[in-house]
Amino acid sequence: MENTLYLHIAEQISDIILSGQLKEGERIPATAEIASIFSVSRTTAGKSIELLRKNNLVIVKRGKGAFVAPNASFLLKQRRKAAFSESYVKKLIDQAKLLGISKSEIICMVTNTFADENADCPQNRAHNGNL
Repeated sequence: MENTLYLHIAEQISDIILSGQLKEGERIPATAEIASIFSVSRTTAGKSIELLRKNNLVIVKRGKGAFVAPNASFLLKQRRKAAFSESYVKKLIDQAKLLGISKSEIICMVTNTFADENADCPQNRAHNGNL
């Protein structure tokens, strides 16, 4: 479990950067602070910071701490969009093809769900008897 905790911590810090709570150039909590917040060893906290550094999300300045790297939020968004597409969109499309759902039906479903409105979709007209 200890081996994956640093991944979870790095993900949490990434979320804070992505949300804008930590901005470019701002100092992230020190290793000791992270260890205390997450109730983990300093070694685990340090591994999370090192992972963020390897992923170009933080810059470590010896004796000063770790700081949010330039373009960290942009990098995170790009990476997560790519992962989102692979993890969710591809599966959605594969399932839709299996069920015979058209591209326009998917777009309507997403529009209805995302905007919480009833777009003028064929399935809505059929359901309302307006075909």
